[in-house]
Amino acid sequence: ACFKLNNGGYSSLYIPSEQKTYMVSRLTFLMFHGYLPECVSFVDGNSRNTRIENLREATPSQISCHRKKPSNNTSAFKGVSFSKQVGKYKATIIKKKKSYHLGYFDTPKEAHKAYCKAAKKLHGEFTRVA
Repeated sequence: ACFKLNNGGYSSLYIPSEQKTYMVSRLTFLMFHGYLPECVSFVDGNSRNTRIENLREATPSQISCHRKKPSNNTSAFKGVSFSKQVGKYKATIIKKKKSYHLGYFDTPKEAHKAYCKAAKKLHGEFTRVA
C-alpha cells in the first residue's frame, strides 16, 4: 500500500493487489459505518481533517455546493457577479448542474443575502456561503 497527498490536498491510499486508489476519508467512513459511500464531504471544509466526526456521506451535487468561493471571484461574495449590461450585481445559484438566476441588486451584499437564503433552502446542511 502507498499513501499519498494529491494536488487538491486529499489523501489517498493505493492498494496494489486491487490496483485501486481509495480516498482516506472514504476508508475512514467505511471503518466506522460498514459501507463505502460514493462521496464523502468534510463538515468543516478541511480535506485533511479525516476524523470520523468531520465526515458525512454526500452526493456529487452536495459536494459541489459545499465548495469555497472561486479564487477568480471579483465581487468578494460567493454566488455574486457584476452584470455590466444591467449595471447591477447578479445573484446566481447552481443545483444539480442547473443555474438559477436570483435577481439583480444594487449592492453585492444585497445579492449575497439572496444567495444565502436560496443556498440554505436548496443545499441544507451542505450550504457554504463563503
